[in-house]
Amino acid sequence: MPKDLLSLEHYQEEISNFHIYVYNTVGSTNEIAKDLALKGVPQNSIVIADSQTSGKGRFRRIWISPPGVNIYMSLLIKASSDTKVSLVPLATSVAVIDTILEVAPEVKKKAGLKWPNDIYINGKKLSGILVETIKRNIIVGIGINVNTTAQHFPEDLRDKATSLYMETGRSFSRAEIIAKILYNLKEIYKILSENPYHIIQLWSERSKTLNSMIKAYLPDRTLEGRAIGLDENGFLKVITSEGKIVTLSSADILHLRQ
Repeated sequence: MPKDLLSLEHYQEEISNFHIYVYNTVGSTNEIAKDLALKGVPQNSIVIADSQTSGKGRFRRIWISPPGVNIYMSLLIKASSDTKVSLVPLATSVAVIDTILEVAPEVKKKAGLKWPNDIYINGKKLSGILVETIKRNIIVGIGINVNTTAQHFPEDLRDKATSLYMETGRSFSRAEIIAKILYNLKEIYKILSENPYHIIQLWSERSKTLNSMIKAYLPDRTLEGRAIGLDENGFLKVITSEGKIVTLSSADILHLRQ
C-alpha cells in the first residue's frame, strides 16, 4: 500500500469519528461499502482503495481508476427518517471543493461546482460524487483526480478531465486530502441535519451552473435554458427560451458557451 495512504494514521483529529477500511485494489469502493452495510458495520465507515477495476460514475459511466495517484473512497451513512437524501450529493460536493481550495488555493478562481455533484476546474472535470442507497444506508462515493497526468486518461477524455497535478504542477498527499475531506464532511453533514436548506445556499455560492446556459439530457428529451436556482430538494430550476420554468430532479447537463 502506498505510504501516502498509510499515513492517514497521522491525522487522528480528522479521522477520529470514522471507521476506515483501506484496500489495495477493489472492483468499486461503493460496492465494497454496500457489502459492509449489509454486514452491519457502524455509521461513518469509510472504504478507501488505491485503485479500482470497475470504478463507476453517474449513469453507469466508467471512472478511470489507476493506482498510486488518485482518491477513490466511499462513505457509509445511516439515514434517519428526517435525512434529506436529495441534498447529500450537494453537501458532499461543498465539502470536497472546500478541501480542494484548502490544499490548492491557486485554483480558486477556476474551480466550481457543476450540478448536481461534480467539481470542475477550467471547464474540466476534477471530481465526481456518486450517491446510492441500500436499505436505510446511504453510500457516498467520491472520486478525485489528484496526481494524474494526461497520459493516465484515454485520449477521448484528455480535453474533458483534469487533476490537481495538471492544474498546479505539483504533487499532493492523498492522505492529507482525505483527512481534510473527512473533517469537512463531518461539519457539512452536521449542517445538513440541523439546517438542510443552508446547504442549498452553500452550494449555490460555489456553483458554476447557476446563471449559466445549459443543455439538459433527459431520458425522453433534451432541453436548453438558463439555470436559475435550486428548489428545496436541491433540484435544478431552468427557464427555457419560451419562458417556461422546468425543475430537473436528475439529468446529465452540459454548460453551453455564452
